[in-house]
Amino acid sequence: MPITMSVRVPALVKAPLIRWARTSAGMDLEQAAHKAAVKEEKLQAWEEGTEQPTIKQLRTLGEIYRRPLAVFFLPEPPRDFQVQSLKDFRRLAQGAAGGFSPALRFEIRRGLFRREVALELFQNIGTTPPPFQLLADLNEDPEVVGARLRGALGITLDRQRQWQAQGYDAFNEVRDAVEAQGALVFQAAVPLEEMRGLAIYLEPLPLVAPRLFTLLHEVCHLMLHCSAVSDGAEDGLKGEAQRVEVFANHVAGAALLPMDCLLAEPEIAGIQPRTAWDDTQIERVARRYRVSRETVLRRLLIAGRVTGDDYRSASGRWRHAFAALPPKKTEGAPQVHVVELSRVGRVFPRLVLQNYYQEKITGPDVSEYLNLKLKHLPKVEAELSGRRPVTTA
Repeated sequence: MPITMSVRVPALVKAPLIRWARTSAGMDLEQAAHKAAVKEEKLQAWEEGTEQPTIKQLRTLGEIYRRPLAVFFLPEPPRDFQVQSLKDFRRLAQGAAGGFSPALRFEIRRGLFRREVALELFQNIGTTPPPFQLLADLNEDPEVVGARLRGALGITLDRQRQWQAQGYDAFNEVRDAVEAQGALVFQAAVPLEEMRGLAIYLEPLPLVAPRLFTLLHEVCHLMLHCSAVSDGAEDGLKGEAQRVEVFANHVAGAALLPMDCLLAEPEIAGIQPRTAWDDTQIERVARRYRVSRETVLRRLLIAGRVTGDDYRSASGRWRHAFAALPPKKTEGAPQVHVVELSRVGRVFPRLVLQNYYQEKITGPDVSEYLNLKLKHLPKVEAELSGRRPVTTA
């Protein structure tokens, strides 16, 4: 009986697409070859077109670069958003190879993909996203800009006190208010050491990926029509980058903690300027407004109530103490639908569901866009409507 040999079938793919997939993922030849378990010379030969990978090898590259197999068979590389167009305001930006890690590049791509999907979903149901109309200028008084942003988002002192009394997650409410202004807010799964906030100004539906304080910091970037990745710090930056970050931090602080409110607080009013502040005093005010102690102290620095040395000393002490804390113990992983919704906000999943119920998209589309199985839809609906999901035995 004749012995049959397996035939190596090459993938008829254009070499520039293989190189584009690697470089757009932020990997060098050595990294990519190691992950693909091939020699660098072999991967280079594929990228130069002197050799061709098999379908199996191409599928492996797709998994590494987080690209679908079909993208390698396009006539030419697609025109992705150029991450190089993002202004890099991070202090430690020079420490990362190429500036942006593969993980950060993927999160940027994923956010941009959701935006493109959202624009299509709006069109499917015959509507358009609200225009993002918040504006700011670096020459404006940041206290005035902060008050304007606070008013636009509907943040009031009474509401902040309710956040404190109810233990409410202030981020969710502020995120909803930002999305109502015509932006998409998403969470990026990258370490804080690499990025604390991201803003991509596009019209319509600009993108931001933040935490509470950095959410308003990044919204300020959008108001300046600035696309940037940042860690919220100012030290170590120079020139225009430092000016922008100082302005954005000032605006965010003013939006969350108006100066007249701060100076009227019982812990603050009547105390002589530039005296030593007790951590307990700062903590009480911070809890009242659902902001960090550093935000309160920074506002006091702007008001001339603490010295720069006192601010830096306390800030450094708090950061050191925070870094020394043991990891928080959790009672188990959150449900998968909660995790995914925390990443994409509320506007995007509501659009997906609205299109699904109007039969504009299919069940597999829903699963792909929300990264969830269809069995999770009842829980998603309950979460978006504020109801508790109905459980069955």
